Amino acid sequence: MIPIFKPDFGKDELAQVKEVLDSGMLACGKKTAELEEKFAKYVGCQYAVGVNSCTSALFLAYTTLNQNRLVYIPSVTFVSVANMAVHAGLHVEFNDSIPVGFGYRIGNTRIWDCAHELYRGCFHEITDSVNGTIACFSFYPTKNLGSAEGGMICTNDKGLAKYFRLMRSHGMERIGYDWDYSVQRAGWKFAMNDIQAAIALAKLNKLDHELSMRQKVVEWYNEELGKNVTGYHIYPIMVKDRDKLMKEMRKQGIGYTVNFKPIHLHPAYKNWHIDREQLQGSEKWGTHELSLPLYPTLTKKEVAIVCQTVQKYIL
Repeated sequence: MIPIFKPDFGKDELAQVKEVLDSGMLACGKKTAELEEKFAKYVGCQYAVGVNSCTSALFLAYTTLNQNRLVYIPSVTFVSVANMAVHAGLHVEFNDSIPVGFGYRIGNTRIWDCAHELYRGCFHEITDSVNGTIACFSFYPTKNLGSAEGGMICTNDKGLAKYFRLMRSHGMERIGYDWDYSVQRAGWKFAMNDIQAAIALAKLNKLDHELSMRQKVVEWYNEELGKNVTGYHIYPIMVKDRDKLMKEMRKQGIGYTVNFKPIHLHPAYKNWHIDREQLQGSEKWGTHELSLPLYPTLTKKEVAIVCQTVQKYIL
């Protein structure tokens, strides 16, 4: 069996989690603060705020915009990007860009969806990093830095960072270290917990090495398939008979997935004002894209087996 993804947790992650369990403090605490400080330095921003998912990060970022604002998002991305915009009271318009596997700017905003891309110094390199820029990262298990889910909001704006810290925890400020607190604004329960932070800390310490291993896997695929894929999160290919290929891959014990079904084709958005003529690229992607196994411990031999299976189906 060659799965689509294989988590690689070991003694470092166990040691970090044990430290949290031994402390008796499992909620958002010292480990989250430690991760925030180290993550900010790693990506190259001034402030990082830990939350329970990238979905929550996106929602909090959207709430910094005026309601009824029009935002432009790709149809080929995870549906949370659209859902959270709707919940924040924004108007969504889909376009035909395909940024899968990379960080991209949500049009007409200073918000960047970096769920699929994370490397040292990326905040400065991916975004314009001016004051007011917000980048949202994901720690979903399959991502470059996978944890027990979780996410991070990064910015160089001190005021925005203060707002995110407040609103991730019910809009609540503690008064000293006793029971008392003051609710400054009506917020949400989006805070990261220290178990999530502990696992992410262990993974962050070896992220450079794991990214180099992912890069090798991508290079092996490119050599075998004659492609020039550059992202390290997923390896997408376009195939002519996806259902037939998926059946063959199941038979061979090879994992796969589709990243992603275009958002505008989901029932929740069927009554949206959508010009499908302008989304033909997204619909072609949704019909023909298949993502191959990609994780740091995938071997060259396993890559060759996958490529032998998919080769004749590639468009």
